[in-house]
Amino acid sequence: MADVSQMGEGGGQIKRQGMGLVRDLWSGLLDLVYPPKCLVCGDMQPEYFCEACRAEIVFIQPPVCSRCGAPIQDGPCAECFGIEYAFDAARAVGVYDGPLREAIHQLKYSGHRVLAPVLGGLLVDHLRGRSGFIQRIGCIVPMPIHTSRRRQRGFNQSALLAEPVGRAFALPVVERALIRTHATRPQVDLPIEMRRENVEGAFQVAGADAVAGRSVLLIDDVFTTGSTADSAARALRDAGAREIHVLTLARSV
Repeated sequence: MADVSQMGEGGGQIKRQGMGLVRDLWSGLLDLVYPPKCLVCGDMQPEYFCEACRAEIVFIQPPVCSRCGAPIQDGPCAECFGIEYAFDAARAVGVYDGPLREAIHQLKYSGHRVLAPVLGGLLVDHLRGRSGFIQRIGCIVPMPIHTSRRRQRGFNQSALLAEPVGRAFALPVVERALIRTHATRPQVDLPIEMRRENVEGAFQVAGADAVAGRSVLLIDDVFTTGSTADSAARALRDAGAREIHVLTLARSV
């Protein structure tokens, strides 16, 4: 007999997905009557993240730290010395500030999923400049959120960001390969010295066959101290992933 709790969870997820589709369709109908506005600056624009706001993004350009991707002149940065990350390298599109920070917040906390395609497009643009790198990637794994948080939001923002990347490079997006085993406190609420402990052991691989022996691109929205990415990468490494590279929309500097 099927587990009733599992049926309820699956039914709830289908219901949330259906509601999300209805909201998106309704939004599209409203756009026919009322022109959309930029969700970052509030100006009436044909795009939800307007060109003027995107022009204010501080893009992170080389040279960067070879390990965590922080903007530096050469070699590993001072913060990376003495740290054995489970991931091979991390990179970010831009600095977590200004319009990029606001766009991430509008997606993540205000539920404006219409921003996901354009934000995911920033990841695609970043990777197009690294064609040799993307050819080595075997699959994409979005950073998971706990089921309680997913129920609250109705979506995982990292999975939405990963979808355009998967389509652009014909790579499988394996959303269920990695799961978050317990809810953790938001990293932003914690001092730096407590962040690693907060996420230690918080991830588990549920689909080892999808990652074993492959180079994995782990996608998330924001990189701060690297503790969350490191914990997730450690689980992937234990499941046999050959390489783990982290790509985020933004990072703190």
